[in-house]
Amino acid sequence: MSFLLEGIPALKLWVDTTQYRQVHHQASDTFDKVDSNSFHAGGAVVAATAHAIADQETRLAPHIGQDAVRQLLRAARLDVDLLYSLWKA
Repeated sequence: MSFLLEGIPALKLWVDTTQYRQVHHQASDTFDKVDSNSFHAGGAVVAATAHAIADQETRLAPHIGQDAVRQLLRAARLDVDLLYSLWKA
């Protein structure tokens, strides 16, 4: 998220969050909880996306200013992250 907050083009990989509160950043957050299929599929998506972006002759998107970042966060409903003080509006 930090690149996006600075106006640098970024992508977000949405993941399964059904067990987020029970596992994430808890003592139970261990490697054995990782779903192998999701892990490998996510890695493949990231690799294919990175390759496609790197292979393009033009930039993915322009660098944008704070006002545009603010609008983008709200439009994508990511502005909730503002509540966690990850970025000042």
